[in-house]
Amino acid sequence: MQVPDAVDGSLSDSVARGIDSGGVNTAEAAMADCQTRASHCQLYAVDTAVVWSGQTGAPAPTKFSKLEDATAVPYLSLLGRVGYLTFLRLQRSRAFAIAPDGAWGIHPATTR
Repeated sequence: MQVPDAVDGSLSDSVARGIDSGGVNTAEAAMADCQTRASHCQLYAVDTAVVWSGQTGAPAPTKFSKLEDATAVPYLSLLGRVGYLTFLRLQRSRAFAIAPDGAWGIHPATTR
């Protein structure tokens, strides 16, 4: 996944890239985690912004839903929603990815 250099000025450069203080690209790490379970994953959230727009492309904040609304995240089973709630409790930098078949990925990785 390629993350743009900037996202329409609404996010800081490091957050737009999803880079944590250790130099890890959290967006790419969440995508990689999701892709171990599904072939078609998309980012849903990075740090404090919902970036999912229902289609592939460069992540940018959307008004799809409130970040805290776990019921708004598409495709997820109950276990996936629990994973999303875990994501919400993580410190930044963080990212959450979803796939149409219900697979999901999280970074930093947690025990499932």
